[in-house]
Amino acid sequence: FLKTFEYLSIIEVEIFFAYRKSMKIRLTVPLFVLTFYVSLLYSSERAKPKSLDKIYGEIQGYIKRFPRLASIEEIGKSIEERPIYCVILHDKSVRENVTIVINFGIHSREWASQHSGVFLIRQLLKNTRLRRHLQTTKWFIVPVLNPDGYYHSTTKFSLWRKNRRPLPSSECTGVDLNRNFPVGWETELSRKEKMCQSDYSGPKPLSEPESQILKELLKQVNYTDAYVDVHACAQSILHPYGYTKKKAPEYLLKRIIKAAGDMKAAMKKIRGTNYVIESAADLYVAGGGTDDFAFQEMKVPIVFTLELGDDVRSSLECFHPSTQKMVLLQRECLQAMLALNHFLVRDLPAEKRKSSNFRAANHGITIHPLLTIVFSTVLYCIL
Repeated sequence: FLKTFEYLSIIEVEIFFAYRKSMKIRLTVPLFVLTFYVSLLYSSERAKPKSLDKIYGEIQGYIKRFPRLASIEEIGKSIEERPIYCVILHDKSVRENVTIVINFGIHSREWASQHSGVFLIRQLLKNTRLRRHLQTTKWFIVPVLNPDGYYHSTTKFSLWRKNRRPLPSSECTGVDLNRNFPVGWETELSRKEKMCQSDYSGPKPLSEPESQILKELLKQVNYTDAYVDVHACAQSILHPYGYTKKKAPEYLLKRIIKAAGDMKAAMKKIRGTNYVIESAADLYVAGGGTDDFAFQEMKVPIVFTLELGDDVRSSLECFHPSTQKMVLLQRECLQAMLALNHFLVRDLPAEKRKSSNFRAANHGITIHPLLTIVFSTVLYCIL
């Protein structure tokens, strides 16, 4: 009996909740059963999510502890005036050659995403073996793009997906930020009047402050080698396009698939999972996503939507995994990002490899500029 409801569509569940006032008689039994089932499913297994304040506090602590390697900028505020931060990681003593932008938590209910962002920041700073990735690369990490939604999801309604925009002439709330970007937004027009749906795309492209903030970040970063939008409810490495079944240009797609293959191999080492590499439209067609926007409009050459999890997309656990699985998903995300960075470093044009700092960093060695002067002076005296 319970297994039957485990595979109930999440979209259907959300429509039940959204229309509960106008369809009270029809939904009394399903809602009761669903509520009972969710309480059983989550009572013992679900990992307790970190609060938004704890996430921000933990990140601020790392910034203070590693000032030479990390900085943080408030890049804007959400619809409810919560700060949205970008963490910038790189070794300030060397000149980096690669730039990666990673966005976490655009869908608030996908808790493994926000937690993986914190884990990535922590590991790149605290793990001395991984710091060489800060010598070759400048990382721009947005740990929680949708702070209002995450706060609502962790304190009131755990399946909340959208932001918290009050919608005029409606009892419903929120816009799906990953349907609010310009590329392919017209494919969402059929849904624009359905404000209560979880994938409501908003009154117009970039109508939401959170969407505008991400756009400005991508615009201000001088040159982005790769962009990744991290989600959590599948087991897929998705590449453009999502709004259409057409494929990306062959010369770009070949490189994208190769990078995705490296990410897949690295993730498999954690628990033997085989992430599927496919276009976002192969999973399902949807317009207005950050991935297509970064790829088509911002001209980022390598773009992925990384869907962490198991290949059980209709299970409630995919949004809120157990404590043990949460740790594994964080490790998979870390390995995927490291593999992507290694691919970008290895794939750099020859002229970018000539820096001695770059060559040393790529072999796990840090050469401080002052040490270079000292060594040169000693060598001159000896000779």
